[in-house]
Amino acid sequence: MKKLIVGLAATVLYSATSIHSSAEVKIPFVTSLTPSSAFQVVPDESRVWRWGTYEAPRLFDFEQARDLQVLSTEEGAPIQDFTVSDDQQRFVFVKDQVLEVRDATGNVLHVIDQIKTPAGALQSFTRARFFPDSHLLAVSAKQEGVEQTAVYDLDSATVRFVQETTGAKAIRTSTAYLAIIRETSVDVYEKDGTLAKRLTHPSGYAAYEMGREGTLVLAKANDRRLYVYDGAHQFKESTSSQFITGMTGTYKDIAVDESGKFIGALYTGRDGYFALFEKNGHRIETSLDRDDSVSYSSVLGMTKGARYLIANADGGERTNMYDGRLLVERPVALSIPSSFKEVKVGSPEPLLLNVTQADGKKKQVTAKVKWVSDQPTIASVSSGKLYGKKAGAYTLRASYGGYTATLKGKVIPLPKLSTVSDSSWLKRQKQAMQEKQGFEGSPRVGASYVSWTGTSGSLVQTGEKVLNGKWKGRHFVARYPRFGSQIDRIDLVTLAPSLEKRTLTKAEVSAVFGKPTFKETYATSYSQRVVEGKTTRATYAIRSIYEYRIGQVTCQFAFDAKGVARLIHVN
Repeated sequence: MKKLIVGLAATVLYSATSIHSSAEVKIPFVTSLTPSSAFQVVPDESRVWRWGTYEAPRLFDFEQARDLQVLSTEEGAPIQDFTVSDDQQRFVFVKDQVLEVRDATGNVLHVIDQIKTPAGALQSFTRARFFPDSHLLAVSAKQEGVEQTAVYDLDSATVRFVQETTGAKAIRTSTAYLAIIRETSVDVYEKDGTLAKRLTHPSGYAAYEMGREGTLVLAKANDRRLYVYDGAHQFKESTSSQFITGMTGTYKDIAVDESGKFIGALYTGRDGYFALFEKNGHRIETSLDRDDSVSYSSVLGMTKGARYLIANADGGERTNMYDGRLLVERPVALSIPSSFKEVKVGSPEPLLLNVTQADGKKKQVTAKVKWVSDQPTIASVSSGKLYGKKAGAYTLRASYGGYTATLKGKVIPLPKLSTVSDSSWLKRQKQAMQEKQGFEGSPRVGASYVSWTGTSGSLVQTGEKVLNGKWKGRHFVARYPRFGSQIDRIDLVTLAPSLEKRTLTKAEVSAVFGKPTFKETYATSYSQRVVEGKTTRATYAIRSIYEYRIGQVTCQFAFDAKGVARLIHVN
């Protein structure tokens, strides 16, 4: 029986985007809007309120890319501040030093010109901010140079507590806390007025934000690091030293997403204009880091999970929206394939790195990986390949997307029957067949034949039996002849080891693949020509075959009379 190849099809080995992918996450630009000087993200939604001093508040929907609601304001009356309750049932404007309270439809319910307190009354209001999941309002008022801030229940018209806050430049609220931001200090209070934390810095705070769950983030003047405090644990400071940006100028703004898992910062610096961190301090490489569209941004907002980002741009001339959906593809863990635990002297092994994404999916990458060997005289790395130089032990280190992985390995002498390392290479091919239904770096059996570009070629067997296909690099792909119209799928992927200067013996193949499920030795050899374009790359005399069932595919080794593998087929 002289068979070219038999078997089944399955799924892809590595897509082009996976094998060559970068750790940088794309956060593409969505649209530009009229400029806004302030944002408030609606929880659990892809919506954001945006407004300016002379711009009416508008509810923008990212999914629909349009404004859903506009709250009309008196023409010419500047908005000192604006805030929305999480249930979208109450809007509070600070205008002309009074509080204007509106319902969900935007109708004015009442105007508050003063709030009575045990010591008198608050009036001449300057700012207001709702606490998450409530109608509690943090409201500041300033009279005769003295500022006070109260926690006020809008529904019952009662005051929880009042605190003197002269010198405050901002207030921030979380579910349980109120933060008073001054130039050189930050005081955090519980809603009953208990002081929970006091922080000071003599050089001052350049930017600040507190997430709804209590994550407090501060940027100190002339300091590249962001300081993060966990409100769920008495505002314990994060010990991570990873919250480092390339800031060399000034911080513009900080944003914390609703979940508290992501922290973003706008700044001017030598490495760009934007930085995005996970709460553990790991910095995520994104396409926005050096994007000129955020170079002059001054205000930043993020929806839950950083699904969408919003930032002022071009010095406040417009507001840009960005799509963060691909953040789920960011790397969260790395591992080096165990096949690199062993390499032979003189062996150039193409390096691959296993990457686990935030969405749980796995891929293998070659691009943008920094490889280092701790013993370069034993095993060295060059141009993405691992070279065995002499017998000995080494540790291989890979860095990608801010993460690292290590693997201990050894270099062993080259067997007499091999010209290049075979064992580790064969192990990787077997793993690829099991997991990805193809060779290392090849397309999968069952993938689109039409979309895979390459040079026309063929495998020509004794008797001029021709199987036409395409060559690209070291791989030949083909589809089987059928009656009627052809199906757009790859049926066969072939690799010729000798074209890579590999001499694979039956013993070496058996050591990795085990006992074949089928084998046959022919009475006489048959000719097999490997043709690319009009050129015959090689001609082999095939005498025997070993066949294996590997996962969902069949693998066939075609050996010559000396027991050297000349062709490997997967189908």
